[in-house]
Amino acid sequence: MANIFGMDIRRFSVLFIALIIIIAIFNSFRNIQNIQQNYNISINTNTIETENLPSTYYSYIYNKSIYLSPNINDLKYVYASFADVQPPNYTLDVQNYKIPIFFNLSVRNVSLLSLLINYLSRNASMITPYAYGGLLSIASSAFMNITNQSSVIITPLPLNANDTENYSKFEIIIIYAKNFKPPASFQKGWSYPPNDNITWGPLSSEIVNTYTLTAYVIITYSINYFLASSNSHGSLSCPGDHRYNYLYYDANVYYAFYYYVNENGSTSLYAVVSNTQTIPYTGGTIGPVTESTTAAVPGNSINVQATAGLTFIENETETIQKIYRSCNESNQTIAGNAYNITYKYYPILSSITNISNTYIFYEYNVTLPLQITVFNGTNPTTHIYENSTHAINFGARKINVNISYLVWSSAPEIYSIKIKTNDTINITTLYINRQWDAGILNIIPNDVVQTSGSSYYYYLDFSIESNIVKSPPTWIDEKMIYNKYAAIDYFYLEQNASLATTLMNYIKDTINQSDMQYMKFEYFVLASQYVMYAFNTSIEAWNNLLELESMGNISWALVNAKILNLSTYPNLRYISGLLQFYNISRIPEIYNSSIYFNISGNNEVYLVDIYNAYYEQWDRIPFGNPYSFGNISFYTFQNTSIPYVGEEIYFYNADFIPEIIYAIFSYSNPSIAEITAIWNGTAWIS
Repeated sequence: MANIFGMDIRRFSVLFIALIIIIAIFNSFRNIQNIQQNYNISINTNTIETENLPSTYYSYIYNKSIYLSPNINDLKYVYASFADVQPPNYTLDVQNYKIPIFFNLSVRNVSLLSLLINYLSRNASMITPYAYGGLLSIASSAFMNITNQSSVIITPLPLNANDTENYSKFEIIIIYAKNFKPPASFQKGWSYPPNDNITWGPLSSEIVNTYTLTAYVIITYSINYFLASSNSHGSLSCPGDHRYNYLYYDANVYYAFYYYVNENGSTSLYAVVSNTQTIPYTGGTIGPVTESTTAAVPGNSINVQATAGLTFIENETETIQKIYRSCNESNQTIAGNAYNITYKYYPILSSITNISNTYIFYEYNVTLPLQITVFNGTNPTTHIYENSTHAINFGARKINVNISYLVWSSAPEIYSIKIKTNDTINITTLYINRQWDAGILNIIPNDVVQTSGSSYYYYLDFSIESNIVKSPPTWIDEKMIYNKYAAIDYFYLEQNASLATTLMNYIKDTINQSDMQYMKFEYFVLASQYVMYAFNTSIEAWNNLLELESMGNISWALVNAKILNLSTYPNLRYISGLLQFYNISRIPEIYNSSIYFNISGNNEVYLVDIYNAYYEQWDRIPFGNPYSFGNISFYTFQNTSIPYVGEEIYFYNADFIPEIIYAIFSYSNPSIAEITAIWNGTAWIS
C-alpha cells in the first residue's frame, strides 16, 4: 500500500535539509479569460506554447501552457548505467521468468538514451534477437498514438513576503498524454543487426613480370718492372769458370677497376677504384676490392656489389752466357769457355678476380575468391577494405568477388582484406548504425631465395592467416518478440523526463538570481501539484512523484511508518506504509511561520489542513491520530520510527524508477544527511 502526503499552503515550517513528501492542493486559479498574447518557446525537445492572460485570483496574472510532447530523445534526461548482465542474452531470472535486463537505474553515470543507442548498435555476436527485440520494444515508445490529452494547472509559490518577483505570477497549464496506444508491432524497416557467412579460396598466384639487376666490374692495368736489387759471385777469368748473377725486379702496377650496375637494361657507373701499387718480386695482391651501391628495384631498393682484384706470383728466369777465355796455367796456355749465369726474379700476374652478381625479382598476380552471404539487417552494405585503403562496397545479400592484386618479390608485404557489413535503422531522428565486423584475412608472402653461382633468384609463395568469423552465431534465425508494455513503460518515463526537464528549465529561466537557492523547493512544489491532479490512484501518484522529484536531482528517502486509516474512524486501524522524504536544502523564509511539535521525545507531529480536507472535499482523506493544541487540530502517526529533527537519514541520489521492464533498481550508495527541519504535511491512502 502506498501513502501520500498533502500540504496546507497557508502553514509551512522551515525545511533546511529534509522535506517530508508534500502534495500541494490548489483548487483556485481556474477561471482564465481575455487572451492577450501567444508565442512559442522551445525548451529542449518540447514545445511550450505561452499565453499571457489576466487572472482575478491572487497574484497569478499570466498563464503559461506547456504541451508535453514526449519522445525517445527525452531519455537523455534520465541517468543510469549498464546492468551487470552477461551478453548475448542479458537475462536475469525475474520471478522464475528470464527477462533481459539492460539498465541499472541505481547508478547515475550516463543518459539512458546513450545506453539504449549503445545496446542497439551492438552486433549480432553480442546480442540475441530476443534481447534485441526488447530494445526495439523500448524504442517503439517513440511511435505512440496519443488518443486523448488532459491538462492540469499548477501554481508556483511566492518566494518573498512582498511577492514582487515575476516568477510566481504565472500559473502553468500542463497538457499531457492521458490515453495512448502503443504500436501493434515493430516499425517497418526495423530489423535484427546484419551478419555474414564467409568462405574463400583457393588462393592462386602467377608470375607476370621480371626485373633483373646486375652489378659487374671492368678491370684495366699496366706493369712496369724496375731493378730493385742484385748480387753476384764467381769468376770469368779462365775457361770453365762460372759467375752467378742474381737480379731482383719489382713491378709498379697501375690498375683501374670500373664498377657498373645494370638495372633491367639500363647501365650506370657507380664506382671507380684506381691506383699504382708496387709489387715485390716475390709477388703480391691488389685487392680484392668490393664496391657496393644501393639500386632501385620495384617498390624497394637493395644493396648490390661487384668485386675486382689482381694476384701476382714470383717468377724466375735463368740465362747462361758462354764467354771465351784463355789463361796460362803451368806455363801452358788454356783456352775455352767461361760461363756467366744470370737469374732474374720478378712478379707476374697470376689471376684476375672479377665477380659480378645478378639479382632476379618477380612480379606476381595474386587472386583470392571470396564468397559472402549477408543475413538480417534492413538494407545492409558490405565493405571490403583492401590494405585499409581501397574499399569495395556491395549492397547485395550474395557476394562473389575475386580479390586480386600485384606484388613484387622485391617488396613483399602482407595484404590485408577486412570485411565489414553495416546497416542503419532510424528511430525518429536517431540513426542507429549496426556493424558486423567479420574480421581480417591476411595474405602473407614468404621469401624463397635460390642461388646459382653468383645469381640470386627471389621467389615468393603465399599463405593465408585468418581471424575471420566464418559463420554468424547460431541464434541469428531466432525471431524478435515485440513487447508493447515496454513501449508503454518508457513512454511514461519519457513524459516524466520531459516534464522534469521543462519545469526545471522554466524555473532556471524565470526565477530571480537571488532566489536560486530555492530552486529545488519550487521544483518540488510544481512537480507535486502535477502528480496530485494528473493521477487517479495513490499508487500512481506515489510512484510518479518519487520519479519526478528524483529526476529533478532531488535526493530522496523512504521511511516505514504505521498510519491511521481515517476512513475507518472512529475505529483506529493502522496501515503499514512508506513515507517519502526529500532533501531540497532550503525553503523561503516566508514559510517560517508554521509550528511543528515534539510531543513524545523524538516523535514529530505533522500539521494537517483539516478545513481543506473535510470542507473542500479532497479526493483523498487525511489520517493520523487526532490531537488538539489550543484551537489547532491535527493528526499524528502511531509509531516512533518517523524521522525527527536532528536525526540522520539515508538519502538516495538516483532516478527512482523501480518497476520498469528491462531495468533493475536497487537501494545502493546512499548519503547521510541530518534533518534540521521538517515541513508539515499530511498522508492519505486510496
